[in-house]
Amino acid sequence: VNLKCEDLRAPVGGAQVGLQYYTVTVAPEDRFERSKTGVSDDTIVLDRPDWLGPSLMELKRGRAKLAPLFDLDLASGIKLWDIACHKLRIKAHRYQLRHTGASSDMLARRRTVGEIMAPGRWGGVKP
Repeated sequence: VNLKCEDLRAPVGGAQVGLQYYTVTVAPEDRFERSKTGVSDDTIVLDRPDWLGPSLMELKRGRAKLAPLFDLDLASGIKLWDIACHKLRIKAHRYQLRHTGASSDMLARRRTVGEIMAPGRWGGVKP
């Protein structure tokens, strides 16, 4: 993911529902970017855990708008993941991160099926 500092946005506040959360815009159209599914301007709402949005804002503080949000390439990220799993003595694959949030949201009834499926561009529910 090619996230830039400007892609992370703080809550707007006010009376409008949904604007009280931090968000990340994936593949912004104004930079002529497309996601792997060919779309632009996907928005990910960072509503939990509570510390995630503020922590990411700390990463971007004082940095240029178009600076990478994460100073980490894929290979380094994979290596750090493997080190963390080893230190925690767990066996986990990075791909699990994509599904655990959805499973947790479904079990806790935090989101509807449609809300869970939208960010992942999942096409349907398996029987």
